Amino acid sequence: MSCRESGLTVVACSKNVIVFKDEVLSTDLSVSFNPSCIALSKGIVAVGGQDSKVHIFSLSGTKLSEEKTLPHTSPITGVAFSPNGEYLVATDSGRKVVPYSVKDGYKTVAEKEWTFHTAKVNCVAWSPDSRHLATGGLDTNIIVWDLQRSGEHPVIIRVFMKFLK
Repeated sequence: MSCRESGLTVVACSKNVIVFKDEVLSTDLSVSFNPSCIALSKGIVAVGGQDSKVHIFSLSGTKLSEEKTLPHTSPITGVAFSPNGEYLVATDSGRKVVPYSVKDGYKTVAEKEWTFHTAKVNCVAWSPDSRHLATGGLDTNIIVWDLQRSGEHPVIIRVFMKFLK
């Protein structure tokens, strides 16, 4: 898994997070967990782990420093920063979707728990306006979430298996 920003590429692999600058290896950081996903925004790297945590690293030049961990109850399946960099969302195999405010120290911003998937959440993507995000799950549903209406029921798009064949 990798992400790229401003000439830097950050790669998460088994027990390591690696930074390349202009395609040259600059940092190879050993970590105590198995990474499962990665996201990068404005000098912040979020790495989801099989240890049921999101590990937040600061990136100064090519140096990584772990700053914080965000605990979940199940292994992390996806992390993504909003296009404006103000939010981070993490998904997990326990069906949860958790949006965090980056500027508020990763405080959760949803009024209620976002667990409308009936199986593991597989993927997440933001809308360009940083207000909506969509998640896809093993349950074959696509759910569209609205940060400004986080206490309301999301839009659920049910995908039937016959259309996926």
